[in-house]
Amino acid sequence: MLAGAIVLSGSGCASSVSSAAGRSTSASPSLDVSEPSLPSSGVDWGERTAEATSLLAELVRADTSAWDRSAMDAAAQAVVSFLRRNNVEAEVVPMGALGAGVFALLPAAVSDPEPPLLLASHLDTYSVDAPLWDPATPPFGAVISNDALFGRGVLSGKGAAAVWATTLAILGQRAARQDRDIILCLIPDGLAGERDGTKGLDLMIRRHPAVATASVAITGTGLGIDDWLEDGRTIHYVTHGELGFARLSVAALSDPEERNANARLARALKAIAENPPAPRLSQAAMQLFDAISDDSSFPKNLALRSELLARIFFLPDLADRPSTRDLAADHIRIAAIAGGELERSVPALRARALLWASLLPGTTPVAIAEYIRAVIEDPAVHLTILEGAEAYTDAPSATVERILRRHLKTLPNAPREVVCFGFGRGPSINRGLSRIGIRTYGIFPLIAQENDMRGIEGRNEHVSIANIRRALSTMTAIVDELTRAPFANSEDPTDIRP
Repeated sequence: MLAGAIVLSGSGCASSVSSAAGRSTSASPSLDVSEPSLPSSGVDWGERTAEATSLLAELVRADTSAWDRSAMDAAAQAVVSFLRRNNVEAEVVPMGALGAGVFALLPAAVSDPEPPLLLASHLDTYSVDAPLWDPATPPFGAVISNDALFGRGVLSGKGAAAVWATTLAILGQRAARQDRDIILCLIPDGLAGERDGTKGLDLMIRRHPAVATASVAITGTGLGIDDWLEDGRTIHYVTHGELGFARLSVAALSDPEERNANARLARALKAIAENPPAPRLSQAAMQLFDAISDDSSFPKNLALRSELLARIFFLPDLADRPSTRDLAADHIRIAAIAGGELERSVPALRARALLWASLLPGTTPVAIAEYIRAVIEDPAVHLTILEGAEAYTDAPSATVERILRRHLKTLPNAPREVVCFGFGRGPSINRGLSRIGIRTYGIFPLIAQENDMRGIEGRNEHVSIANIRRALSTMTAIVDELTRAPFANSEDPTDIRP
């Protein structure tokens, strides 16, 4: 869905820098933003932003894109060292070949606490194609240029991990009541659905069973888009479910009719690329249209609420945008080709590729496999489903959603925010948490633009220091209120403790 997992929004101040000109030596520039009112006093937001930026830079320098154990260990140790310096109980959790995760605990201030609040993210990143990056801002260089930090993962899991850890450090210094434990859980395979799925989460729970007792989890699988609506509003996309997925193997064989399996596979992949599934008005798309319609002017609001008109006027645009295309159609991409490329001039007896499909609600892995077989139309090309799952939606918590909406709609310089609850890309840690009965919301209040979505997919990914400060102050306010809200035992949206 939106971005590396989903995209949430803010107000338009995301930096779009592509070179290292004008490097900054300061990690916390002067910003004209208001800060949240917290029960704790004396928070130096400039200093805390600098700390979060420094921690994020350490995480970026640990190249976790290939699930290298030493890099995972280094990333986990960086977070634990930071938390311990801030007097937060934390430990590195060994996870065998996966590397290491992080467990941290901020205890409740009452003797009979509510079930814990879980903050979760991941320490790994998708792989990168380094030549696509500006040489002045390499993917693991953590270069600060024009008040923006460049590096793989800053707009996804690593960015969330740095903000979550700093939020814990800030709240640990407050004097106000905290009715529930806050648990931080960072795992090394949050994006490894194509490999280990929820193995890291299972290992973490085995070591720390308290993780499984949480009633609500907040994960870093949401961002914000500020240039999609073209009317000055920003979309905060909060995930409370996940699209389905399928990982498939495509194997082409040679025969007397076609002696080169590479050529046969190339034709099959070309057919798949040229015949994508048609856009359709899914539940995921209608949730977004309904949210947008609330403050839209007439007749746009009427068209957004009409399935027929939305299909005609808005669905094609939704399908064209990288941030929202997974909401409008089942999406198939080539994940890998055995040997790296297809050389038609080199005969081969067998050729193989891996496909990855994102599935809208209502599409099963079997259904997408049947669609691909029909498109290929070659009995000598075999398709196998390696793993997959259908879309799911968590039961909402009225209390949690009220808290999220209130804070996201009152962000600095953004009086007309749109908050939408919907589906995230799968699979991620969210799916594993939902399976064990934890209501899971993906939210990361950074500001992003359409071009930034391409950065998340592998080109010059960066986050402005202003964005980090915004995310930190917003999440601190949200987490602070969630620690005092009785969402475990009451779904009355007015039942918020003072």
